[in-house]
Amino acid sequence: MGTRRSFVNQLAMLGAGGYALLRHGNYSTARAAATATGADTWPEMSYRTLGRTGFNASRLVYGCGAALSKSPADHLLNLAFERGVNVFDVGYSQYYGKAEQHLAPFIRANRDNIFVISKAPAPVRADADEEVSVAAAKSAAATWTQLMNQSLSELGQDHVDAYYVMGTNNPSLLRSDEIRLAFEAARQAGKVTHLGVSSHENAQNVLAAAVETGWYDLAMIAITPAG
Repeated sequence: MGTRRSFVNQLAMLGAGGYALLRHGNYSTARAAATATGADTWPEMSYRTLGRTGFNASRLVYGCGAALSKSPADHLLNLAFERGVNVFDVGYSQYYGKAEQHLAPFIRANRDNIFVISKAPAPVRADADEEVSVAAAKSAAATWTQLMNQSLSELGQDHVDAYYVMGTNNPSLLRSDEIRLAFEAARQAGKVTHLGVSSHENAQNVLAAAVETGWYDLAMIAITPAG
């Protein structure tokens, strides 16, 4: 019974506090609103090892792409960091606008205490179940590398913790030596430490291919219709 009561209290607190946070953008105001509901504790952040990176990551990840695409939101970034969020995910500018640029000052201020992820596609004209030719994979890997370099410039960084092959649905591409070699070149140049993949379709086969290679340390899979 005590566990159920605690759960209900936390739901009430999160509802009141979340509304106040969205309205005022201030943690103190949000906490006061939550306390006024009768809930006596604010949940502490919990942490888990992030994929195969060894990083002790917050269970919540701040998705910066759409949130920062048009304007900065340093007050929200700082609030999230204050409350224990230490993983920040963004993506290349052709898709996410100025998100990387807007994240850059926050990264500079907190670089030693956060895990930074960005991502870009390795584009191929192929169906999900189609084998990708060496030439197509080589072209895709070159584009991905170019976009990674662009991301680093936008972020004002020489290095990101992880960079993803973004939005892929083709297992053959993920298994290609061309993608592996592109990542290894970037890693050896000190630009990135971990390779990841994100997918919005054909996820089971994409994940199976990523696991099979042993190259990918992280995966982000869409679980809602909006992705």
